[in-house]
Amino acid sequence: MQKTVRIPHTPVSPGLEVVGDMVMKVHVPYSADNITMLFNPYIAEYIEEAHKPGIKVRQVMVTQHTDETVKAMFDFANHNERLILISGKNYTVKLLSIGKERFDGQDFPAFEFLVSWD
Repeated sequence: MQKTVRIPHTPVSPGLEVVGDMVMKVHVPYSADNITMLFNPYIAEYIEEAHKPGIKVRQVMVTQHTDETVKAMFDFANHNERLILISGKNYTVKLLSIGKERFDGQDFPAFEFLVSWD
């Protein structure tokens, strides 16, 4: 199977995508030239549109590393494709583009990948 995944990293996007049995999560550092991704982090807490008087929080996500979490950096010069093993399945993840997504008058990074698996 194969899927093109676009992951914007905006205040209203969780910065993650689920593909097959694998969770892809944007991690730091990232720039216009490279991106660090977490594969299969444990999502300990996710609160969307949490509100307290006088404070507006669009979302909060807490992730934790597990034995199965894989951290990988992608760039176009040397590492645009990685083989990731999750739950006994091989996923080939290829960085296609690093672009921008506009939100509230600001540009935020957006990352596009091609993910293939059996």
